[in-house]
Amino acid sequence: KAIRKKVAMSQAEFASAFGISLATLRHWERGDRKPRGPALVLLNVVAKEPEAVLRALSTNSEQTPVSTSLKSANKAAA
Repeated sequence: KAIRKKVAMSQAEFASAFGISLATLRHWERGDRKPRGPALVLLNVVAKEPEAVLRALSTNSEQTPVSTSLKSANKAAA
């Protein structure tokens, strides 16, 4: 809950933005369950760099310099 409050999102907004089911998020926040494995890693990164995670998960079609470089490298290797 502290991480979600830090990014000022509702439960529904947080779950949708970071690819977590709303029911799972609610279980975590109530203490019924604890995040494990990849979910725990995701939450740790969100806690430290929420904007970076949102950019990485963005469905924006704009290409970043890294993705453009990778595509060029893949074409050259083919």
